[in-house]
Amino acid sequence: MAEGKGWNNIAASISEAVGDLATLSVETYTGELEVVVDADNKLKWDSMLATVRSNEPEVKGKLKLALATQIKIDGDSANFIAETGVTEALIQTHASAVKNGSEFRSKVIGLALGKLTS
Repeated sequence: MAEGKGWNNIAASISEAVGDLATLSVETYTGELEVVVDADNKLKWDSMLATVRSNEPEVKGKLKLALATQIKIDGDSANFIAETGVTEALIQTHASAVKNGSEFRSKVIGLALGKLTS
């Protein structure tokens, strides 16, 4: 078997086993936002960005994508950095989120690989 094909088969197996973990995506936004919180005074994270993007009237403000990173399981990555408004604090926050996401993903993939090989 050719070396490239072997890696493709392993990557495909891991992708099937861990689903969304095959690609790590981190987006960091800036802006001003007023949102309605739930009864427990907690932000509705699952619907916040979708609501903002759809211009729903109960959300007031604007968000701007400042930084984005996507890392695929084969190591390929893509990054976005806005031309303006990116501070050192934003870069540090984004880098921390990428690091934490990468570490978590590695641990889960390691568990999945253990299951595949046992």
